[in-house]
Amino acid sequence: MKGVFLLAAIASLPRSASAKAVIGAKTFPAEAVRAISVRTDGGAISLDVASGKIVSADVLPSPAPGDDCVIDQSLRGGTLTLSAHPGPNPNGGAPKSCSAGFSASAPAGVRIQVRSRDGNVEVGPFSGKIDVRTGSGAITLHRVSGELTLRTSSGTVTGRVGGQQNVDIETGAGASICAV
Repeated sequence: MKGVFLLAAIASLPRSASAKAVIGAKTFPAEAVRAISVRTDGGAISLDVASGKIVSADVLPSPAPGDDCVIDQSLRGGTLTLSAHPGPNPNGGAPKSCSAGFSASAPAGVRIQVRSRDGNVEVGPFSGKIDVRTGSGAITLHRVSGELTLRTSSGTVTGRVGGQQNVDIETGAGASICAV
């Protein structure tokens, strides 16, 4: 079932504040980062715009006891890869869980690709190609522009958008409310 897409004039949407502490911060030269690719199992993802010569990427701690995460924060071929997935189960069987997420800041024009099974995704005022897909996580946008592809199976899509060339939003059970 397709979700509802409403175009509304919303004055502003507050940014959510995270009380979680950062446990694994890395920096990368901004001129080397052309794209950011983020993949998580269930952790929250927050991407924001920052000017300057440094791109920062922080691992947010896992809130669930017993999580066993394999973390990758690497830069290859212009793509900053941030991934957190469950490590192998030492007893065999199904992998353990991983609820780690990421917070990152980068220049406004980088391409953004996000994949998360259950984590909520928040995207700041980026202006390039933005592709976000979640299973049950919500997607929140803050003054984004450019080519947008947004998908969520049971989460909501909310935020402020403007200056789009293409906007493609699809929800399953969640609603979409975006201001232009």
